[in-house]
Amino acid sequence: MSGTLTRLILCLGVIIGMVPIYVVVVMAVANQASGDYDTPFLVAGAVTGLCFMASWNMVWRTQVKWTNARIGLTTMLLPASLLLAVVAYGVVVAIESHATEVGIVLGTIAWAAGWLIGTALIWRETKPERAARLRAHGVHALPCPQCGYNLTGLTQTQCPECGTKFTLDQLVADALDQRAEASV
Repeated sequence: MSGTLTRLILCLGVIIGMVPIYVVVVMAVANQASGDYDTPFLVAGAVTGLCFMASWNMVWRTQVKWTNARIGLTTMLLPASLLLAVVAYGVVVAIESHATEVGIVLGTIAWAAGWLIGTALIWRETKPERAARLRAHGVHALPCPQCGYNLTGLTQTQCPECGTKFTLDQLVADALDQRAEASV
């Protein structure tokens, strides 16, 4: 099994594993907070969110090329995701003022979704990083200028990944530009 497939299966386990953590924390805190219905959900959301973020980072940390920009954006992602949670909570409570528990649960889900989408966008490999990685493995690829898919060996000038059509001149010019950038 490849490393990427293993990490994807682990991610599925992380996502599914957060549900029982959430439920156990809600029940444990509810036993301590008599009459207070919001606190168990708030604590469970915070604990589950921290566990989720830590687990996600542990699964993917070795696969991400950590640049200063990625570290900064990932750091800013936490408050941005929390803001998304607050907005989701606010929308639910604005619609039904007595549904604070539902708002907190949906806020937690919104936070997790924001974290997933944010990390997918921030941590994805750039075209120059992909080209450098392939070169390091001895693969001299001809990447699609649009999406980075390896076009080496194709008999047509249309990318099978994104569907963009190119002339041979465009592909060669882009490959020369990437080699020039890599040598700088």
